[in-house]
Amino acid sequence: MAICLAIIDKGSTPLYVNVCEKERSQEFDIHMFLYCSLDIVDEKIDGASRSPELFLGPLISDQKYKSFGYITNTKLKMLVVSEIGNTSLKDQDVRAVSDL
Repeated sequence: MAICLAIIDKGSTPLYVNVCEKERSQEFDIHMFLYCSLDIVDEKIDGASRSPELFLGPLISDQKYKSFGYITNTKLKMLVVSEIGNTSLKDQDVRAVSDL
């Protein structure tokens, strides 16, 4: 299950960040993890010589969390954070949602 969803504009300003209720006590850690994930997104976008694939895949993981990224044609960034031990949320599942 995803524990956080964030939508970031092209200027890297958070438009929407929602942390699930059971993880509210860890909200600061999750926000810091989101900013680390956002750095990876920026590296992937800046490093692409051609237009990047919209689904960026798994971005970063640490001892507690892992993140997935998606970017729209208008440069809105969507980040999903899940717990590292969560085996029900896989790369292909997140990719399938981005194809909707």
